[in-house]
Amino acid sequence: DVDCDDEREIEQQQQQQQRKRRSRDMSEVKLDEEMVAVVEAAFNDSEGDVNAAFGKLGLVLDDAEVARVCKSAGVSLEEAVTLEQFKSVVTAALQGATGDSDRLVEAVNALDPDDTGSISIKALRHYMQDMGDPIASEQMDTMVQSLEVDGDGNVKLNDLVLAITRSAQ
Repeated sequence: DVDCDDEREIEQQQQQQQRKRRSRDMSEVKLDEEMVAVVEAAFNDSEGDVNAAFGKLGLVLDDAEVARVCKSAGVSLEEAVTLEQFKSVVTAALQGATGDSDRLVEAVNALDPDDTGSISIKALRHYMQDMGDPIASEQMDTMVQSLEVDGDGNVKLNDLVLAITRSAQ
């Protein structure tokens, strides 16, 4: 009986450690190849104009927000911004988009009690309805279309965090 309690406690500690590791992984936004191509196209189409490039990415930021994000990425707007610098700025914008990314990651992790690292689209829709989230069906469809869904109808939690972060812009 004591051994079972010890085993349960160890298992709970391991699950908690996995959640913490996954939280750290999700809070570190990295641009995948597809995103890099989109960022590069937006930057090139904007001829290096950071505000215009953000607009082409669908990220509407005022001048103060652009300055803050550039500063957080270590990029000065006093000189022409390079493509590599702009990639850093976009990454910083995505990381800071929610204002409290740790709370978002915790909330998304709560959707995964089995620690699989993913959630089914069906369960996500159900959860959003149960929570009374006013997200419209077509908004949900748009967000789901931006996610990579596996053959079982599941999405990775870190992809979900990114999608929510992008839609908050």
